[in-house]
Amino acid sequence: MESKIIAISGATGFIAEHLINAFKEYKTILITREDFKGKSDILFEKIIKADVLINLAGEPIIKRWNKNNKQAIMNSRIDTTTKILKGIQLTGKNIHLLSASAIGIYNDKGIHNEQSCQYSEGFLYEVIENWEMLIRKTRLKNLKWTILRIGIVLAGNGGFYRRVKPIFKIGLGGKIGNGKQWMSFIHIDDLVNAVRFIIEKELDGIFNLTAPNPVTNKEFTQVIARIFKKPAIIPLPVMALKIVFGEGASVIYSGQNVIPERLITEGFKFKYPDIESTLKAISVD
Repeated sequence: MESKIIAISGATGFIAEHLINAFKEYKTILITREDFKGKSDILFEKIIKADVLINLAGEPIIKRWNKNNKQAIMNSRIDTTTKILKGIQLTGKNIHLLSASAIGIYNDKGIHNEQSCQYSEGFLYEVIENWEMLIRKTRLKNLKWTILRIGIVLAGNGGFYRRVKPIFKIGLGGKIGNGKQWMSFIHIDDLVNAVRFIIEKELDGIFNLTAPNPVTNKEFTQVIARIFKKPAIIPLPVMALKIVFGEGASVIYSGQNVIPERLITEGFKFKYPDIESTLKAISVD
């Protein structure tokens, strides 16, 4: 069977970089930020060539949430997704859209699978809900859609872990606040393989992209301390985060307990199902 052609928006981002490097069996088309500006001809020409489109476009969430940054975070997701959907409509061809989302849509109480409707509140929820609703309410007959609710992506060369690793290596790390908040994570290799799995099986609907064994921030900290054989006893006060990031600090000090039930049910096998195997793998990168 002929290999699928995959277009990837947000092509310069951390996750996109790993997908591009791993997807050697596919022809990939890179959609950049410039393609969304001005006339839509270039964007349309890229979309019409694709069988699958992975939408990862969007401004980083972890920053101080002032009025301008909030607008940029929201608009960067709504505007790009709107243009992508319009392009898919214009092509008239069958396209499978995998659109990134986040587990931040869930609240911090209980355990969440894909059927959970226990949602959070505040700005981050508004961003995710508005972003997802564009896709969930679409009536395009030529569109198969999958929403990827992504957890904390762990890798040795980027993302969250790259920022905290140097601190823990010199023994200055510690839990955030009381450490009781949940961390639903996924190793970057499992994320890449899960996306491949969804594409190859042509699965649609909502998927949580997290490892099956979430941990608390305290447990996460204890595992890092064991790996580096360093103390991790210096807590990071929540107030310090609020001083730096303002309202945006909630992304760092809050968390959700999320289970990838649909991936498990469909038969996906995680290479790194727990925090111990995940952190050991990326700590040697």
